[in-house]
Amino acid sequence: MEHILKPTAAAQTDLPRLWEARRLPEDPAALADERYHDIVAETYDDWEGTPWMAHAEAWIVPWMVGHVRGGIAVDLGTGTGRIAQALAETGSVEVIAVDRSRRMLQAALTKTKGLPVLALRADAAELPILDATVDAVTCSGVLHHMEDPRRAINEVARVLRPGGLFVIREPNADYPAEWFAPLERMAKTAHRRRLASPTTEKCEVSAPSEHPVSPALLRDWLSTMFVPESIGSAKLLASLSLPVGTRGEHLYYRLANLADRACVLRLLRGRGSLVLVVARRTERMLTHRATGRRA
Repeated sequence: MEHILKPTAAAQTDLPRLWEARRLPEDPAALADERYHDIVAETYDDWEGTPWMAHAEAWIVPWMVGHVRGGIAVDLGTGTGRIAQALAETGSVEVIAVDRSRRMLQAALTKTKGLPVLALRADAAELPILDATVDAVTCSGVLHHMEDPRRAINEVARVLRPGGLFVIREPNADYPAEWFAPLERMAKTAHRRRLASPTTEKCEVSAPSEHPVSPALLRDWLSTMFVPESIGSAKLLASLSLPVGTRGEHLYYRLANLADRACVLRLLRGRGSLVLVVARRTERMLTHRATGRRA
């Protein structure tokens, strides 16, 4: 996979399979986001063990990976490498796991030991990867952390081969959080009262910049360089955030997830908490880049 990296990427000797861009954008938002993910890297995977994630989102990674049929894939914003690992374990995909956080990449390298995964420390807006060399890009929860997500989308279009696949999972700006806020407050109050002794809630570090995107906005951003195969949403009833240890939480999330996937989102027209997109790269971008005309 190293052969598709630009000379602006250099191999690191302290960690096998790690390459780094020689230059990273230094805008304040990107630097703040890097610091945040360095801080949470050590405990990042703990979140996936909660019933909320285990039941309501367990199907999403296989769904994303199932669209990638083989070749070289870039997992953009890989974090601790859960999607990169799942891609590599198919046996037909080589993976470049991209993240700006070095600590996240260290965790991803541990998780993917022995698998065809190369870690690349780089910014999503400036990928040190040659044009039209990648077969697929997966992108889970990355764009909403960026001040200008279109820069990353342009880079994805550049590195993808014509017909290459772009699979996206992002928080949905159209999600009606206010529907669930009263229920979540009631659940937290009831949970505290049920406990035998008072507890102090864990103070969590918040991401410095989060801008959920709507299906319509994603469609607009993708329109000049991609042909969407599907744009929809997921996780409505299962988005209700219950305190860990709430009575019946496992059963609730299992049932809510089944309801979401079966029929609810068809009725509520894309109001789920996640946007899921599958799109293919067109040939228009390279044609217009070559002629100097606007796509």
